Amino acid sequence: MKRKITLRLCLVAALSIALVTALLLPAFYQFFQNQVLSDLRTNATLISMGYEEKKAVSYLQKIGENFPALRLTLVDSEGQVLFDTDSDSTSMDSHADRSEIARAQTLGEGSAMRQSETLGTMTYYYAIRLSDGSVLRAALATHSVWSVFDGIFSIVFWITLGVFVLCVPMARMLANRVLKPLNELSEHMDNIGRVKIYDELSPFVHKIKEQNQSIRIQMEQLEAERNKIELLTENMAEGMVLMDTDKSILSINPSAARMLSGREADYVGKNILVTCRNPLLSEQINRALEGHVASATMEQDGRYIRLSVGPVRSPGSRMISGVLLMVMDVTEQVAAERSRQDFTANVSHELKTPLTSISGYAELIETGMARSEDVAEFAGKIHSEASRLLQLINDIIRLSQLDGPQMAGEFAPLDLSDIASESVTTLELLAAKKQVELICRKDGGPVMVSGSHSMLGEMAFNLIDNAIRYTPSGGKVEVEVFSDGGQAVLQVRDNGIGIPLDQQARVFERFYRVDKSRSKATGGTGLGLSIVKHVVEQHKGSIKLISAPDQGTTIIVRIPLLKQEDSEA
Repeated sequence: MKRKITLRLCLVAALSIALVTALLLPAFYQFFQNQVLSDLRTNATLISMGYEEKKAVSYLQKIGENFPALRLTLVDSEGQVLFDTDSDSTSMDSHADRSEIARAQTLGEGSAMRQSETLGTMTYYYAIRLSDGSVLRAALATHSVWSVFDGIFSIVFWITLGVFVLCVPMARMLANRVLKPLNELSEHMDNIGRVKIYDELSPFVHKIKEQNQSIRIQMEQLEAERNKIELLTENMAEGMVLMDTDKSILSINPSAARMLSGREADYVGKNILVTCRNPLLSEQINRALEGHVASATMEQDGRYIRLSVGPVRSPGSRMISGVLLMVMDVTEQVAAERSRQDFTANVSHELKTPLTSISGYAELIETGMARSEDVAEFAGKIHSEASRLLQLINDIIRLSQLDGPQMAGEFAPLDLSDIASESVTTLELLAAKKQVELICRKDGGPVMVSGSHSMLGEMAFNLIDNAIRYTPSGGKVEVEVFSDGGQAVLQVRDNGIGIPLDQQARVFERFYRVDKSRSKATGGTGLGLSIVKHVVEQHKGSIKLISAPDQGTTIIVRIPLLKQEDSEA
């Protein structure tokens, strides 16, 4: 900007000098013409006075020799040339038609200027009438106006150059003075009031203040919106990736980075295939770039990721400018779906087994194939299988209830020791029948928890019942309830058959049995420990299993103790 102002000021100065010179040249040239004619008239008058006195052509001849630039011509009253200092008068034609001579004969004097196109010169003429009626004409030839002013142009050039040299620092100084308020203004945009400006800048500064305030408000709004969007995307459980048409990542939130690669890195600017090389992902993105909305589920590092992609189009245009990818971890949903499928298959199988037995025995009785003495035995087996079927159905119904949301309204302060004692009392007859010693121990005081009496009772019953069923005659089952580190602990220990290490992780699965033949013999459904696990989860507790084959099993359940303020309420 400073350079432009300086150059333009210098250009204005140069143009001003050129314009002044151009305007003065015609005036100066007119002055020059008048001066030449005035001098020529003076010379002609003096020469005519000398000729009038001497009446001798030799006088004119002598003047012509002394002043070769001055041409003298003597013409009679008829226009015939009598004498000429430059040419032979006898060979010259009549000059009666010359304007300056004709005017001199009429008015006593006359002047004229004629330009020679071939020689490029200008000749000035002045004629004066003598006393005898003849005319004496003086002529002076000069070169063109450019040759006349040749010396003047060199002076003008040097003057112009000098002025231009002086103009440059002055232009710079003026530019600095003009730009100084603007420079200070740019350095103090946040506090324009501190800058001293000249009046011409006041509207400009006022407008800047308004624009600055408007921009500040807009920036604050944009910053707030950006923070909201960043907060939203960073805390989204779903992953979001925005790409351009080259599949380069423009924006990615932490959830997407974690699900696609499991590594924390800067993905912006990188190709999505660098993050995840799964062919299915590339295929879905290509479909989005073709203008389609697509979705698929891919497996990534042992997890299942749901992909939803769609094209991003420019506002007011159908042209695709990018791709939006949404990713969601659906591993739990897939596992739940598989669990439901397995559960359905297991339920079908478990229900089919007793129904097949019932149907078979009933058919034998119906067709008369059973002997009369066998009918009672078959009826007993039908009753046993029907009871097992009913127990299985009840357990399935109970599991479906436990799969639902926690029913906090049913929770109340309870003593876990009393619940364990109730279950022990109920199962004493079964333990005595199997010749298993059943022992219940308490730490002396109540162990209070917040929970459902029915669910916790069912949990304790299933744990103790399982321990009795899988403990051989002469064995022992110990039930103990105590407090430990802010938690209520229910521990059921037996010295039964135990569970192999490779099967311990699956014992809480539905319908899973360590020894299926023994389970059927003991009347188990394979759902007891699964129900226990659900009850513990409903009460925000934990369950742990310690076991070894032929050495017994210990199951430890931990549930948060009831807080003092809750018990007082």
